[in-house]
Amino acid sequence: MKFLSNKISMLILFIILIGFNIYFFTQFKELNNLAQQEVEILDLRFGYSLDEVNRFFSIIGNEGRAKYAEISKTDMLYPISYGLLIISLLTFLTRSNTKLYFLNIFPVAAVVIDFFENVSIVKLMENFPNISEEMVSYTSNLTQIKWLFIVFSILLVLILLYKKIKKAQKN
Repeated sequence: MKFLSNKISMLILFIILIGFNIYFFTQFKELNNLAQQEVEILDLRFGYSLDEVNRFFSIIGNEGRAKYAEISKTDMLYPISYGLLIISLLTFLTRSNTKLYFLNIFPVAAVVIDFFENVSIVKLMENFPNISEEMVSYTSNLTQIKWLFIVFSILLVLILLYKKIKKAQKN
């Protein structure tokens, strides 16, 4: 992990993350055009119901679902980029205390859950309009858990950064 915690690696990972975000921004604009309105994909919500999923898939139509499936394929790589960046930051910020390396479990969990969420969303699209409440509930739970791990991971980075700055100010 130490090779990830140098400034060059973190910069490269940050640039890759920005590249993904630019790509997704353009793809979401296309999805909005296909839907003829602004829509919020399931991945970016903090949970959703069967009615919301059915409405969303209906609004984006067949072309939109095909576009969303295409976006979801790229979204299988995105968690790796944000996960490695958060791991890099956590490793950089905890390298004076190797006992804190276990904190990397949180971004790793976010990445793994994000993969399962992406697969589950694709399965929802493949089964639409015959999706069940259980399928949606499972996927929505994955989305919620993913967001909790991501937010917690970012909070860890911010707390450790704050502590590092405070320690540097004392010296």
